[in-house]
Amino acid sequence: MKLFRRHTQKRLSSFVLHIEPTVVRAALLRPKQKGHSILQSAIEVPMPEGTIDAGTIRDADRVTATIKELLTHSGHHHFPKYVIAGIPDEHGYVLTVTLVKKDTSELEESLRWEVTQHVPFAVDELYM
Repeated sequence: MKLFRRHTQKRLSSFVLHIEPTVVRAALLRPKQKGHSILQSAIEVPMPEGTIDAGTIRDADRVTATIKELLTHSGHHHFPKYVIAGIPDEHGYVLTVTLVKKDTSELEESLRWEVTQHVPFAVDELYM
């Protein structure tokens, strides 16, 4: 959230890409006033059925092709430097942990243990 706030305060253009199981949307936002943006343009294309299921990409090549199709039809050839991106809440965690300064291998082990205390998934299934 801090990055988005800082970004909008600097009055920079943004490109938004929103991917759902049934549709992909893109929007170009232009700054209007400090902290506010306006929608300059938006477009959407259908996502092929079965490409994304229960929040998991089942066919990455088809997702990529759909996004390329969307960008081709958007009419934009120059995109802003900044992109606003996110993941669904159920797929993300933000943790703040305090670790004792140790060598690198011990830090990794401590972090993995700390994560297992707060996240209901196997550590090997996570990107950290």
